[in-house]
Amino acid sequence: HVIGMSERMKGEVCATFPSVRVSVIPDPVDLSKFYPIKKNDRSSFKVLFSSVRQLNTGKRFELAERAFNIFNKKFPNSELVFMSGIPHNKVNEYINSVDVILLTSTHEGWPNIIKEGLACNVPFVSTDVSDLAQIVEFTSFCYVCAATPESLSAALEKAYDNRNKEKNLRSFVELMDKTVISRGMVSLYQQITVNLH
Repeated sequence: HVIGMSERMKGEVCATFPSVRVSVIPDPVDLSKFYPIKKNDRSSFKVLFSSVRQLNTGKRFELAERAFNIFNKKFPNSELVFMSGIPHNKVNEYINSVDVILLTSTHEGWPNIIKEGLACNVPFVSTDVSDLAQIVEFTSFCYVCAATPESLSAALEKAYDNRNKEKNLRSFVELMDKTVISRGMVSLYQQITVNLH
């Protein structure tokens, strides 16, 4: 029995190993620590890029930078914010200080920064990774794009146009709360144990 973090992972495993049982249980998010904070009025539009290391090739910061530079030429009041090494107890405040999260990864399980952003009602612009395209089907505030600077920049423009609109994105991660995920994990292991006997 395999546990994957996304429906995409499940599909990939099942395509290669059709007889294997696969359950989807993403890493949890602590909704008591990640929640919306009312934004102060500000003149700049902040785009957040998050990575442990700027030179992580899988995150493709150079692609994010190129996309932002195109966007910034049209909207010079915008700012690209790089988040790395922020103490965990400050991350909620940091995420709430931005307008959109930009993700340019080559692949992801279920990106934690996107979960945390959604919990704070902060939308995303992303390459087509994990199950993010499924979320885009149900909201006009988030965007999945081709991995080109032009496509990502165009999506940032849409996010800019929607910057002052009320958003309820937290509902997308309610079932990923740590309490719900913990119960699901315990329940799955109990089922597997019963089946073994």
